[in-house]
Amino acid sequence: MSKAPTTGRPLLNGIEASGTFPVEYRFAHAKNGNRHLVVVFANFSAPDDYGWSNGVFDNVRANILWIRDRFDGTNSYYLCKEMDFSLEQSVATLIFNVMEALSLTPADVTMWGGSKGGAQPCTSGCATASGTSSRSCPSS
Repeated sequence: MSKAPTTGRPLLNGIEASGTFPVEYRFAHAKNGNRHLVVVFANFSAPDDYGWSNGVFDNVRANILWIRDRFDGTNSYYLCKEMDFSLEQSVATLIFNVMEALSLTPADVTMWGGSKGGAQPCTSGCATASGTSSRSCPSS
């Protein structure tokens, strides 16, 4: 049985290029004036796409920022490329720029990730941008 199409909000696609690494993202504005931001990091089941973009957040009223984990054709876990950790800072810059544009504080932000995307809400650069986080990481 095929999955019914989602009735989600209009999405804005963009690339944040002010940091060392360009960061691809999707953004959906909040419903009914909600003043919260959910930042979504990709999981393994969506390597060529944005994680959790299958309609699971359609009923969430907050602003939603999906960040793609694709840098030079490969996944990075949002951390580094060839041991250059400025990639993580580029991701954090995107988050902070969206927060600033929406006049939000860290208390207004929730980080969401699962699998490989679950590690990012724990890292230093992005953790400071978040009031709360929800993550599911595999143990190794």
